[in-house]
Amino acid sequence: MKKTFHINKRKLLKSGALILFSTLLTRTNLVIAKEHALLPYDDIKYLIKNLRNIKKSVFLKEADRLVKNYNQSKFYNLHLRNAKIDVYDAELIAFSLKKIHQNQQIILNSFSISFNPTLNSDGLKLLLNSLPDHIHSLGLVACNFDDAAGKLIMSFLSRSKNLKMVCIEDNNFSNSMKINIKASALHLIDCTMIV
Repeated sequence: MKKTFHINKRKLLKSGALILFSTLLTRTNLVIAKEHALLPYDDIKYLIKNLRNIKKSVFLKEADRLVKNYNQSKFYNLHLRNAKIDVYDAELIAFSLKKIHQNQQIILNSFSISFNPTLNSDGLKLLLNSLPDHIHSLGLVACNFDDAAGKLIMSFLSRSKNLKMVCIEDNNFSNSMKINIKASALHLIDCTMIV
């Protein structure tokens, strides 16, 4: 009788542990699923989280502004001016933008990374490749970009559909690159471009 009791007790402990473990596993899976199956109104929260993870003052302020101003209209602006962006920051921002725009249910109106001379062509390429085609305004002022970056900008302008304002002045483009950049945006009706 005593032996049976120990076996039953052991079985009970094991089954109790299994129930506890499966409950914890189920809750963990629900949290993970919730994080990866972002609803449209949660998408912006993913960007906010990653902006905060960068832990630079401009990124933190922009995250706070997005929390305060973003609403269910699905429109937002992202301005990271004078933020000391490096290629690692650009990689995280680009990843966030690609993720939140994959369902195309929120709209990025304006994107500016002006006054970031620490951003090189590699970082610019990551960012431009992550931007949706529908943005209305692009700011790349005084970033110390050269003609290699100019080619990346031309490629982005060529695929853009709704740009109304492009500000890329005070960079190191050659005169021929400035002409080529303007030519790449001829299909954008009513687009003001400052080169």
